[in-house]
Amino acid sequence: RAKSSAAETPLASPEPGATARNDDTFARCFDFLGQGRVILIFPEGQSHSYPRLRPLKTGAARMILGSQRTNHEMPVVVPVGLTFVDKGRFRSDLLVEFGAPLALPLPGETTNGTHDRAWVTQSTETITEGLRTVTLDADSWDDVALAHRVEAFVAFREGRPTRHRPALRHRYRAFQRLIDTHRAMRR
Repeated sequence: RAKSSAAETPLASPEPGATARNDDTFARCFDFLGQGRVILIFPEGQSHSYPRLRPLKTGAARMILGSQRTNHEMPVVVPVGLTFVDKGRFRSDLLVEFGAPLALPLPGETTNGTHDRAWVTQSTETITEGLRTVTLDADSWDDVALAHRVEAFVAFREGRPTRHRPALRHRYRAFQRLIDTHRAMRR
């Protein structure tokens, strides 16, 4: 069943002419959303090993816009973060974190059926910020390594072995606070 889902089809970039091949995929997604079904979208458009969120593509926002116009109901958008402890290691731990539903404004009217580019741009920015709340977002791998070293130092100072670490969610939220503080200190 999963192989027949609309969500497995990659979307083309919004360049002139390139979006025509997305029509079938978008139509299936609008139908799924109109039925109250769930679609998982990876709006970065790629799998990567960078320490920060990559720039998002606009496909997710365009899909939300089209679904709202087709179904006359705004779909609920929930950011989901996937953070691998060691992405290159088979069966490494993975943190899956769900954020709060995003408050996207209702799109305005458009003319001639064109996308409301300003709405798509703003919604893509809102989705980006939502994903930042549920993913580790560092400027460099050095920042992530620093967070790991601080964690090990604190564990040592508290007399607890590093193998007795808090849950991944708590660790990565603490890492993000350290990374954000370090980022602010550099400025």
